[in-house]
Amino acid sequence: MLGRNFPCHKVASGGTGGDSCLPHVGSNGHAFKGLVQSVWKSKTTERDGRIASNQKLLERLEAENTQLRENVVELALQIQALRDRTRTLTA
Repeated sequence: MLGRNFPCHKVASGGTGGDSCLPHVGSNGHAFKGLVQSVWKSKTTERDGRIASNQKLLERLEAENTQLRENVVELALQIQALRDRTRTLTA
């Protein structure tokens, strides 16, 4: 199949019943240039997608963490107010 699109060398399959075709690589590798660029772009796009996803997750977690810290402060103030009220009532 690859031989139809690229010049290739026939390679014995090692007894599996068919021959394979390896693309012919010229001195500067033009046969693989498009493939390499495509794979590179795909991997880069995947990586960029993971980075963007991780960045969004980090931002969401930081926002949640900020909210939780604010809740802790509010609860601590409520606890302190209850303690103060209890001391006033028992005094």
